[in-house]
Amino acid sequence: MLIKENEAINPYGCLMLNLHITGWDRLHAAIDPNDIYDKPGFGLEKEPHITILYGFHPEVKYQDIRTDIYKIKYDIPVKLIGLSHFENVGYNNDSGFDVVKFDVESPILYKLNKYFRKYPHTNTRSEYHPHLTVAYIKQGRAEKYNRIQIKPIILRSQVFSFGEAENGSKYVWGNDKHIPVRTNQADFMPHPGMHL
Repeated sequence: MLIKENEAINPYGCLMLNLHITGWDRLHAAIDPNDIYDKPGFGLEKEPHITILYGFHPEVKYQDIRTDIYKIKYDIPVKLIGLSHFENVGYNNDSGFDVVKFDVESPILYKLNKYFRKYPHTNTRSEYHPHLTVAYIKQGRAEKYNRIQIKPIILRSQVFSFGEAENGSKYVWGNDKHIPVRTNQADFMPHPGMHL
């Protein structure tokens, strides 16, 4: 499967592992609409994904990345281990939001991050910390979402997307069947009696 979409133009390219998550909308329902940072391109994350590497230079094209991705003959396992947040520090000269995210455990993602660094890129982070963004929240309002208790969830995916730098093209390819190992919509509900 290959889909080409026009995205917002970005100075850097990005490789992501896409995930299909049952009950994603239930998790979003636990977020107070008044807390959502709703500038264009932010808000609730509509396409669950984990970034493998951000920062590819414009000369890196999807054909290059696809050639390496096709060498992967297995689904990538990831374990979502709980909600937390990080405070934004001037991303795109905008410090008005924080990020609610799942922490992710996956040794393979670290290996993929290291492998794809062979391509020309600008390292925008000193260390790789895989995470899955749930929502962009107004600054100072994200901490309360750390209290939403969610059981660890193990997922597998072999669907990747790559957004090219500077031209706004996004490509999606891979095995389009998502294989949830253990998902349960109840996992995405706040702990009974929890008041945010």
